[in-house]
Amino acid sequence: MKQVLAVLLAIGACHGPGERPVIAAIDSTWRIYRLPDVPFSITLPAAFKPRNIYGCYDAVPKGPLIALRSIRDVCVRVVSSGVAEILSLQHPRECNLDLADRTDCDFYEEVSAETLAVNGRRVIFERGLRNGTIGHERRRPVLVIRVALHGDSVGLLEGAVRGRVDEPDFLAAAGSLRE
Repeated sequence: MKQVLAVLLAIGACHGPGERPVIAAIDSTWRIYRLPDVPFSITLPAAFKPRNIYGCYDAVPKGPLIALRSIRDVCVRVVSSGVAEILSLQHPRECNLDLADRTDCDFYEEVSAETLAVNGRRVIFERGLRNGTIGHERRRPVLVIRVALHGDSVGLLEGAVRGRVDEPDFLAAAGSLRE
């Protein structure tokens, strides 16, 4: 927990003036999902459905032709603070950037981070643009949200989004993480 607090304070000290993200209001259309392998649940907007048995959910628009960038995706886990720090968008990946367009490696550009209070909990909110990965997408907007839980536990939400328009929903979902 001390490590998480140190990281939160360090990022908060580096945060310059700017506009704070808005947090969406959770209403009766949102659904509660139990996370696998841990006694936690999360509340997500109605459009999200389970994508796999590992705690990943996606919102796929309806229609015969769907643009990949219109799909929202989030994976939720509870991890130790050390693991959460390694998974930060700011942590360098072991990735050869010259080969990134031909491998399953990914790296991030234009990464920003800030600390926020969401439902009375401190969170580290990171946004960036992902390049590479299996689909070899360029500059896909992504979010990573780390929520301080109890002890050394951290709720980790990793999501592919359409852009800043999805931030309020993802922050509300992070605040809904409950035991």
